[in-house]
Amino acid sequence: MFYVYDLVHYLDSGTLGMISEILLVTICLSTIIFLWTKNQFISYFSAAPLFYFISLFISGNTHLIFLVLAMTIQALVNIVIQKQIIGKEKPSKNQIQNT
Repeated sequence: MFYVYDLVHYLDSGTLGMISEILLVTICLSTIIFLWTKNQFISYFSAAPLFYFISLFISGNTHLIFLVLAMTIQALVNIVIQKQIIGKEKPSKNQIQNT
């Protein structure tokens, strides 16, 4: 319970803005890793360490909930990118009829 109480005291308007910026930077870096390596698992598992180190560097501390949130957002980004890639690869009806 101490962890939850500590988290509640940690969240204020300034901290939420900083956390959202750190999440944005983390997701951008993880997405770049995904596009560079073409491996969604490396991208997904890199989100937590990136968030952890960026958060420690900028604010001096981090929480497990935000690490999980960073990984969840990155998983959603990976799913969206994969759906876009699959959508582009499907042949259209005109291409099927022409062959």
